[in-house]
Amino acid sequence: ITRLALHAATLAAAVTVLSCDGSEGMLPHSGGAPSEVLVTGQGCECIVSTLGADVPGLPQPEPMFDVKALTDNTLDATARLERNIVVTDIDSLRHSATTVRYERNVYARPQIIIYVSSPSEQTLRRDIGRCHIDRLLLRNELAHYAARLTSDTCSTAKEIRKTFGCSMRLPKDVTIRKRGKNFIWLSDNNPLKSGNICIYTSENRDSVMQRNIKGETDNTHMTTVEGSVVDVCQIRDRCKVTTRRGLWQMTGDAMGGPFVSRAITLPSGKTIVGEAFVFAPGERKRDKIRQLEASLMTMKSDAEGCKDK
Repeated sequence: ITRLALHAATLAAAVTVLSCDGSEGMLPHSGGAPSEVLVTGQGCECIVSTLGADVPGLPQPEPMFDVKALTDNTLDATARLERNIVVTDIDSLRHSATTVRYERNVYARPQIIIYVSSPSEQTLRRDIGRCHIDRLLLRNELAHYAARLTSDTCSTAKEIRKTFGCSMRLPKDVTIRKRGKNFIWLSDNNPLKSGNICIYTSENRDSVMQRNIKGETDNTHMTTVEGSVVDVCQIRDRCKVTTRRGLWQMTGDAMGGPFVSRAITLPSGKTIVGEAFVFAPGERKRDKIRQLEASLMTMKSDAEGCKDK
């Protein structure tokens, strides 16, 4: 199968198509709700099913993306302005294998259009798990959220840099809720859907949270739900970067929710962790945790030769 191994470097790249005057800046702003994807073309049912699967690491079922399928298989002037578009093409005469390519900012910005071609629907169903379309779309959504973050020179970001030696862009509405030893907790203090970011310097999450995030009494504290964590490790610029997703809960309490963290382990052995967690009882949590994860994606160590891109 050709062109299916889309690794991190490939995911970060883009095929840019300029507008007629050669300037991307003249393109209109794209539309679409958060995590919404427009799918069109033959065999799109397979894509709809794949992108509509449950998000891993959430306490209740939520789809990875809200998918809209076009019944007439055409992109009209309105549909072309969507931020996330997947176009499928099933044709045994023109395609001998399943392939994936994508373009950015074709009709609007920011925008990604993913083209999936296959000789048959059966072949597409067999190959779809290796196409990594969900990863491409997720990176595009995180980039969309990241564009709305504050500068990494705001006062809170400056304190993070002074304390931990790393830069980070932050959501506009978060403020420092607690300072501890090698620990800072930021929160938007939203009573219905609370978004939180913690920065600390230990791989032992539970010991950090036990010291710093208590419940109503000192006998209750945040901990990790056993068996809920999934992690992915990568080596970037001589650093190990580990992304973890899982569930948290308060011991002796009914409070809980999802978390995601990114740990940068420097060549010196020092680890810097940025973690986001959400508390939103009875509410959907997918978009909130993605907004916060976009901030974690901007975290970069000031150590020379070690950057999290």
